[in-house]
Amino acid sequence: MTSIDPFAAVEAAADRAANGARCEKIYDDPALGPLAGVVFFKSGATEPTWHLTSLGLWALCRERGPMSFAELSLRVPRQDNEKQPPRWALELLAQAAYSAHHTRRLPSSESTLLIGRRTATPASNADEHAEHWVESSTAEIPGDDQPERRHAPLRLIHSSELRLERPQIYPSGQPILTASDLRLGSLTEQFGKLAIVQLYPLTSDEHDLVLDWSAARFAELLRTVNPHLLVERRRLSLLCQPTFAAEARRRAEHEGSLVGVIHLPELFWESSGQTITLGISRGALSTLRRMLVGRIRHGRECWIHGAEQGSVHLRPANNGGCSVDHDHLCIALDPATAPAIYACLETSESVDVRVPGIANLRVALLSGATLN
Repeated sequence: MTSIDPFAAVEAAADRAANGARCEKIYDDPALGPLAGVVFFKSGATEPTWHLTSLGLWALCRERGPMSFAELSLRVPRQDNEKQPPRWALELLAQAAYSAHHTRRLPSSESTLLIGRRTATPASNADEHAEHWVESSTAEIPGDDQPERRHAPLRLIHSSELRLERPQIYPSGQPILTASDLRLGSLTEQFGKLAIVQLYPLTSDEHDLVLDWSAARFAELLRTVNPHLLVERRRLSLLCQPTFAAEARRRAEHEGSLVGVIHLPELFWESSGQTITLGISRGALSTLRRMLVGRIRHGRECWIHGAEQGSVHLRPANNGGCSVDHDHLCIALDPATAPAIYACLETSESVDVRVPGIANLRVALLSGATLN
């Protein structure tokens, strides 16, 4: 395949998607952070919107190694007499670009991105439908003299309300759904591998549901009530809508979780004689529950990677067991009893817990919380 010019590809895709509307560009705006610019156009006759696409994400990620081309897009409401998109929309694109730069990954469609903390992308070492949840770095960007822009320009008021504000220091950890931009993405095939990934900020309860279920399937259900993934500056959680919430939770319970790999820095394990000790913080138990209930109970394996001491492979099996396999710990669990194991750990007042059905495994529950 011949080489492509990603800038030209994005601009051509925007021109086609604009359907006759004028495409404009913004360059060298401080709100854009590491991005070279943004191309935007007016969209929507009955519901006026701005459709924005980043310019330069591909270059940021290329510095970290060979990757496919990708850019970010966003659709936000357009106010009367507004001549260009609001600043918070530009800043949101910038923060997502920073996160991609730090994690050395291009955002992928139908996954989740946590600005400044974590990102979830399709896993390569779990089952083919699994998603991957990894820690994100918050290291300094060389030459960046405005570190406050590394944080998300979104503030979660509580679990069911989202406000997009512009405080001086933005909080980190903002969850964002990434999905295929159906309007722009379908027009980029002729330019080669250039994905346009659309952003949709999530409230914390929506993000919890995504982790219990699937980013791709949540995005699919989201489009039934918000076809264009329009981002409002302030909104209630979709789970405040009884019909949407009931369907999402029903499907999550029935289909289980597609998050097949997670990273927990507090996790460790060690083998001493016939006994194997697994250390995990109490704050990480809810994450472990997702693995036991959403994965093992549905007959799916999963991986938990610690910061230093190896990895843990959880797999469904008829009989429980625990063994060391090279550099990782393998724990076989009966899907029928997996939820009971979580309940045993959650209710235990001891720091040293024996796991029911696995005689040679003890769990050391550490004090303190984890990013969850």
